[in-house]
Amino acid sequence: FGGARQDLNQRLARRRAEQLQHVHLARLFAQMGYPEAAARQARHVPVASARMRCEIDCRLSVAHLGIDRGRLEEAAARLPEIEDLLHRAIECGALVDPWNILGFGGQFSLFPAIENSIYDHRIDELIDLMEDLFGLYGRLEKEAAVRGKTELQARLSEGMQAAAQWWDQFASSEVGGVNGFSGRQAWESADQVATALAAWHEAAGAAGDIGFWREHVERFQSPKAFTLLVESLLENRDPVASMALLTYWLSRTDEVPLAESDYSFYALAVRWMDDVWWPPDAEDEGSDEEPVDAERCWSLSKKFLDNLEANADDYWQVPRFELDAPSSE
Repeated sequence: FGGARQDLNQRLARRRAEQLQHVHLARLFAQMGYPEAAARQARHVPVASARMRCEIDCRLSVAHLGIDRGRLEEAAARLPEIEDLLHRAIECGALVDPWNILGFGGQFSLFPAIENSIYDHRIDELIDLMEDLFGLYGRLEKEAAVRGKTELQARLSEGMQAAAQWWDQFASSEVGGVNGFSGRQAWESADQVATALAAWHEAAGAAGDIGFWREHVERFQSPKAFTLLVESLLENRDPVASMALLTYWLSRTDEVPLAESDYSFYALAVRWMDDVWWPPDAEDEGSDEEPVDAERCWSLSKKFLDNLEANADDYWQVPRFELDAPSSE
């Protein structure tokens, strides 16, 4: 019987490993934008969770590809499908019940005693999925604002607000040990960024003025909001406006930190300098982009460094390392 049990355990472990390979391949193909290949891999695993998660990933990828191609309406039409799949997956058990976050602190109880509980990693999968959903909402709303589609922008804001209200009732950002996030904060950040981008789209030449950004982003209270807006300006090739916004962010370090989670002023400052001197299209072979104007790049770089020095306060001073004991010399 010992040999039979060992053989059974090995077969189960091998079966589990094969299923995990198919699941990861399905998600990888889905995120790359190959739904048919993803579906073929998911069919090898006879469980609903793999298939439904694959379907959600496929729709997320198709929506992002639609944004890249400028088809915002088609991309926005994927959002109700994603949310419907999400709720169906929770109801049938393919995804973890989000009430487990608040009710059990993200723990999976093996036995009635709390000390016999383990962390439920399905919670992390659900949180990652929700972050992808809010990220899609935010990107769509930004692109709608840049293109002046006010009606679509308002509709996306309402949908994101409803999703935030549903998600925040599970208190993922309040339960200790769970790396969650606030849906309301994500919605407010996306809404503020979209409003500022719409004003930038209308302002044209005035967008490079620091006073312009001070007026439109004074309500920003998180590095995420500043990061999303700066990234959008860099993607739209506006180094002057992005420089003004980075300068304003630096002047508010006593209110808004320069780094939080994956959102960093420092990384954006380096990216700004890279984009000025090495535009992304310049690296493509056969690009029709004009050669980089070194004089203009140098002028922008000097102005950026001057702005940093004027607004950085103590951050401009390089720390000096001093030993406790005085030098013998």
